[in-house]
Amino acid sequence: MIRERLGKELLYFDGGMGTLLQAKGLQPGELPETWNVTHADEIKNIHKQYISAGSDIVLANTFGANALKFHCDDFPLEEIIRLAIRHVKDAAEEASGGRRIYTALDVGPTGKLLKPMGDLDFETAYETFKEVMIIGEKAGADLIHIETMSDTYELKAAVLAAKENTSLPVFATTIFDERGKLLTGADVPSVVAMLEGLRIDALGINCGMGPEQMLPILEQIMKYSSVPVIVKPNAGLPKQKDGETYYDVSPEEFASVMRHVVDLGAVVIGGCCGTTPAHIAEMVKQCKDIPVKPIEKKSYTVVSSYGQSVFLGTGSKIIGERINPTGKKRFKQALKEHDLDYILKEGIAKVILVGNEEAVKKSAAEDGYDISGAQIVDPATSEKTQGYIDKLVELRQKKGMTPDQAKEILLNQYLYYGVMMVKMGDADGMVSGACHSTADTLRPCLQILKTKPGTKLVSAFFLMVVPNCEYGANGAFVFADSGLNQNPTSEELAAIAASSAESFELLVQEKPIVAMLSHSTKGSAKHADVDKVVEATKIAKEQNPELALDGEFQLDAAIVPSVGASKAPGSEVAGKANVLVFPDLDAGNIGYKLVQRLAKAEAYGPVTQGIAKPVNDLSRGCSADDIVGVVAITAVQCQADDNK
Repeated sequence: MIRERLGKELLYFDGGMGTLLQAKGLQPGELPETWNVTHADEIKNIHKQYISAGSDIVLANTFGANALKFHCDDFPLEEIIRLAIRHVKDAAEEASGGRRIYTALDVGPTGKLLKPMGDLDFETAYETFKEVMIIGEKAGADLIHIETMSDTYELKAAVLAAKENTSLPVFATTIFDERGKLLTGADVPSVVAMLEGLRIDALGINCGMGPEQMLPILEQIMKYSSVPVIVKPNAGLPKQKDGETYYDVSPEEFASVMRHVVDLGAVVIGGCCGTTPAHIAEMVKQCKDIPVKPIEKKSYTVVSSYGQSVFLGTGSKIIGERINPTGKKRFKQALKEHDLDYILKEGIAKVILVGNEEAVKKSAAEDGYDISGAQIVDPATSEKTQGYIDKLVELRQKKGMTPDQAKEILLNQYLYYGVMMVKMGDADGMVSGACHSTADTLRPCLQILKTKPGTKLVSAFFLMVVPNCEYGANGAFVFADSGLNQNPTSEELAAIAASSAESFELLVQEKPIVAMLSHSTKGSAKHADVDKVVEATKIAKEQNPELALDGEFQLDAAIVPSVGASKAPGSEVAGKANVLVFPDLDAGNIGYKLVQRLAKAEAYGPVTQGIAKPVNDLSRGCSADDIVGVVAITAVQCQADDNK
């Protein structure tokens, strides 16, 4: 297996397939993968040239082979991939001279942008990649190489499809610009953190630049990566002459810079556009005697979102990436199968369980959970308990708190102990409520953590993710207040609206569009309840002029474009809302449960907003799925706090 050699010796990829095919007559717009059928000898000959040049890993001619491009009987997808793998193996038999040659299933982008920037669903992308991965493994590929990716969301879909449906090693390389950004904005540490979190075998950079231009990006990758690094540059930057594209870095120049690439720590090297067997041969010649630098495990704690990374300090930290409730089938399977070990290994959170250690372990064993990846803190034996007692006395001394009272509370009321862990920086956030009421959960938070500076009101919302929904942000909404404030005043509704907009932007990463809901649209009904919402809208607009916020709206006017245009012409919110502010708790609670049950939506919450540190409540009827979802949301709130 290539995993046994990875990082221990220098391994060589091949170079550009497309460059050589164009030289052999591939026409503009012609799919290169069709040559696996129509020009088999030409494909095999190119592979043989790279193998003779010294390549250890040869990419099958499958870069663009997927169901979105190959969906006709003339070129069946399975045949395209099967023949591509076969051509590499045949070439290896003829040209390897006894060397071990690894056949790599080459997987490029789908050619479509994923939502919200494009029109391709994550699930569709996942299924598209899944089909390719399964066919490739069945055909005999030794590894999967995902390359030239410019969108972290699509990259995630491809890596998950490979890891969850095959047993093959998975490599992934992305295409950065000179600023160290992907096309969709992700930076180097965010890409590295995401890929390592997905348990990639090797990662790196390819295409887009020549070897010289890649060096600053490589330096960043080496700073953060704890896995083997791949570098595959172009033969310089593309140039035009007489209407033809060419690359001007010679094999000698290319190889000279690749020596520096190896010195910096790359352990898998090759070429991309414009590189030929001559480039690879010279690279192997100049680099073969350079000692491989050992893979260095980095000590950074990094949280990755779609396009940003946050570095966390030391201590017990809740960590994870921005939630994608619909994008991870293996994760959902783990929940159904009670595979807690998998969940812990995924790194959604560093889980801290508070309770009697013996009782916690016994309960886990009886229910069949593996909690070896979690930390158990027993208040009765923890060396930090006395410090928590002293701090609680200090915080509550004006209320007459004594050391004995503080000890009694912390040893017997684990919610208070968890909140003290957050207060003292030994945890970043807390999730509770599966066995406690909302009041019990929030009471220690308000007593110990207090409200966030500038916050006028603590409130609660549900993050709703509605499948196959054309409204909101591709089916994502925030419903507020759906869990805490019974009958908020106009001023309180305005505060809820502002907090909910901030939460939506943090979690969904899209512009919040806030609708103040009522049974009336723009004066269609007269009642004191309507007047409250009208006044709340006025206050919220005055306090938050930058927000897209309007009301009062009936629900259909808020989210359905045609109804919004009819009932509230000229409103920037009507028909477009993704943050729904309900007039009272009855409406909010009933509303989220209706959507959850009738639309089979995923409902995450109630998530609190306005407390100084992230502490979130769960319904006592919550599922394992609900718990993990709220943990992920809490992780995002924690990373946002650390980034301020």
